[in-house]
This record gives sequence, structure tokens and C-alpha cells, in this order.
Amino acid sequence: RISGIPVLVVADAVNRLCDDSFLVVDPKRSIVYSVAENSPLPKQLPSTKGFDGRRLQVGVVGDQQIEKLQSASETPVKQVFVRHEFLCIALSRHPFQEIEEFGLKRAARRLACELKRFISKLPRDTRLNFRSIDLNGEEFFDLRKTQCLERNPICGVRGIRYAIQERELLELEVLALLQLDDNELARITYSLPMVRSKRDLKDFKSILLTVAGRSKAQKITLGVFIETHFASMLVDSMRDYGVTEVYIGLKDLSASVFFCDRSDSQIAHLIEPTCNEFIEYVTSICVAARRSSLDIYCFVLDEYFEQFGRRLPSYVNFSICFGDYLSRSR
Repeated sequence: RISGIPVLVVADAVNRLCDDSFLVVDPKRSIVYSVAENSPLPKQLPSTKGFDGRRLQVGVVGDQQIEKLQSASETPVKQVFVRHEFLCIALSRHPFQEIEEFGLKRAARRLACELKRFISKLPRDTRLNFRSIDLNGEEFFDLRKTQCLERNPICGVRGIRYAIQERELLELEVLALLQLDDNELARITYSLPMVRSKRDLKDFKSILLTVAGRSKAQKITLGVFIETHFASMLVDSMRDYGVTEVYIGLKDLSASVFFCDRSDSQIAHLIEPTCNEFIEYVTSICVAARRSSLDIYCFVLDEYFEQFGRRLPSYVNFSICFGDYLSRSR
């Protein structure tokens, strides 16, 4: 889903599927159809086209995916979003090993080259959202320097708090941003994941000012991911820390609000992101952000698009992953 490369698991597939089978997958209903290659698609497949006029942010893994955005849909893509940890995986780069092998400044130049490549491939009016590294315990535990076992990834040290603890990660990113020229820097938003408190924002701002200096730090556009309840309570004061954009991450935010680990299959069903109370809660965050003159993006999985598209205010931009973008554009 994230990279647009389909992954399919079928029980007893060796016996049930023939060579060169043509598969049609309905992800909303968890149904796989095996049909002849020239057969028409089953009529019961639902249509998932369209974006309800929302301006979009699209998450990508590699810069090669950007070219597909320009022709896939008439809906304007306002931002392209890339997570630093996904970039590390795509490039087979271990962040701490990069710093140890090349030194902080050279490692930052290597990262800056990747950011420049992304920016150079963007459509003229499209921005890049570079999300600071989040070495959470679910997916990126092996990239950590401090190996602390966290059985519940909602809790514990992750996101911006982990990067503050291992501050060379933030120094690497800030130094990379400073390698960009003014035109490139003007097209990028540097966003902070899993913010939990004003302390996180204060500690980050202290590191930013130390590394960049006040005049250069002011040129860096900052965003914050609202993925915890505490972050939602900080919306009214985020302008005080130089934040101009907020991104509501429904997956992590719903797990936080419902106090459930979404990676635990035994309790993940207790998370109900489409219930009225949660949608109203997300709406209240959007209203607060609008009141503070913050640009707002809401990350919406394809299966929730219609519910949130109908309920959220029209000024909210939607953020979707690359795979969902392609499926809705076809």
C-alpha cells in the first residue's frame, strides 16, 4: 500500500492458483478473484475513483514514484510526503552507520542530495514534506542505537522524543536542510512525528537553533504530526514554536485515543476510527488549527475516505499513501 507494490497472501495458493493467473483484489471486502486475463472485471467490484475535490498530499517511498503523480489524476497534489526512515530503507542506509562512517557533515550532504533529487522531480507548484525520522518499535527497531524494548509502541520513546534523545539524528536532518539553496528550502516542510508535549517542541527548537542559528532556522518551514491526544491539545499554541502546518495521523491518533496497540491483532478491533465520536474529535482539531491559521492535512486510508470526506470541513487537505492514490485515480 505504501509503495504501490501489491502484496497478496492467499491460503494454499500453490494448489488454488494456476501459473499466469490474473488476480483481481477487492481490499475492502477481502476478496480475491481469479479470472482469465482477457475477462472483464467482476461487476461487484466497488468504484473507488475520485477525491471529492480535496487538495492532496501523497506519501511516497522513492523519487521514482513522483513522475506517476503528474498524470494519474486531475486532482492537484499540493505536497509529496516522504518519511526519513522509509528513505533509509529504500536506500539501504542505516542512519547511525552513515554518521559513523562518513561523519555528520558528509552524511548530511548525502541526505541533502536525496532531498534535492526529490525536489527537482516535483511539479512546479508542489511542495515536499520531509518527516523527521521515527524509529518506532514496530517497524524500525533494528535501526535504533538505544535498544529499549517497548511492548506497546504507542507508549515509550519514539518519534521526535527518540530523535531528541539521540540528537545526532536531528543534527543530521537539519544540516541536510541547510545544504539546500533558498529556492529549494522554500519548497520543503520539515515535520515532526509523535509530538507529545510542549517539552518536545521546546527541546527540538533548542537543537534547531543551536545547529542552524536563528536567521537560518527561521527559513525552515515546520510542521507537526498530530498522532497523540496531547498533541491535539497543543494546536492553539503551535504558532509560538514556528509551526505553520499540522498533519492528523488517523492511524496513530486513533490508537492513542482508544488506548489500543493497532499491531496487536487481538485488540486492534477495539479501535473505531469511523465512529461518530472520533470523527467529531478530529473535526474539533481541524477547527482549532483553522483558528490558528495552520494548514491542515488529514491522513486518510482508502477505506475511510468517504466517511471523512463527507464529515470533515472542506478546508482540510487529505493525505494518502501512493498506492491508494493510484487506485483512486484509475
